[in-house]
Amino acid sequence: MVNSFLNSTHAIGIDLPLDEGTDKIFKKVLNTIERIDNGHGVLILSDMGSLSLFANLIQEKTNHQVRNISPISTPMLLEATRKSQLPSATLDNLFNSLKSDFLMEKITPKSFSFSNQKMIDSLGQFLLFIDPKKVISRLQKTLTRITNHQKIPENDDLKIKFMFHCSSMVERIMLKKPLPYNNVQKFKQRNPELFKTIKCSFKEIENDYFIEIPDTELAYIVEIFDTHYSLNQ
Repeated sequence: MVNSFLNSTHAIGIDLPLDEGTDKIFKKVLNTIERIDNGHGVLILSDMGSLSLFANLIQEKTNHQVRNISPISTPMLLEATRKSQLPSATLDNLFNSLKSDFLMEKITPKSFSFSNQKMIDSLGQFLLFIDPKKVISRLQKTLTRITNHQKIPENDDLKIKFMFHCSSMVERIMLKKPLPYNNVQKFKQRNPELFKTIKCSFKEIENDYFIEIPDTELAYIVEIFDTHYSLNQ
C-alpha cells in the first residue's frame, strides 16, 4: 500500500500471523533481511514489540546492520519509505531522523492527506474487476459501523489498512481464493465480541457482492483492529 502511494519498491512487507511461533517468525524476518539487504542495512518498522528483539539478535549473529522502530503507524511508514529513497539516505541517519521527528511530534497523522480519490487511484492499479470507487463507498459504511459499535475514533491509519485489505479480500472471495488462517476457531474464542461485530457489519458487503466471507478472512480483519487498539491505547 505504501509503495503504491509513493510509486516505490523500498518497503518490503512481512506477514506475521499472531498464531505463528517466535522461532518461525524470527527465521522469516532473517530470511527476508538476507534477501533484501544490499549492503546498506535494513530498518525494521514493526507493529509487534517482539520484533525489536530480533533486530539486536540479527545484528549480533550476522553481518547485517539492522535498526528497529516500534510501534509504528501508517504515516510513519510513509515517511520512512519516502526518506529511504533520498540519495543521501543511510541507515543511521534515517533511523535517527525518524526517531527525532516522532519523539518531537513533528509528524502526526494530520500531516498526511489520504483522500478517497487517492485511494481510488491506488486501488485501481491492482484490483482486477471490481470498481474501486464503489467498493470504497461500501467499505466506508462498514468501517463506520464497526468503529461506532466499538466506540473508537476512525483515523487515516486504520482507514487505509482497512480499505486496502478488504477491497482485495472481496476480489479474492469472488474468485474463490480466500486466504487460510491457522487455528481460526481458537482465534474466534479469544476475540468473540469483536469477531461478531465485524461479521455482522459485513452483511451488506456480502449482499452487494453476492459473497459469503469465511471466518478465515474475518480473522485478518479482526487482527487489523486488534493491532490498531494496541497501538492507540
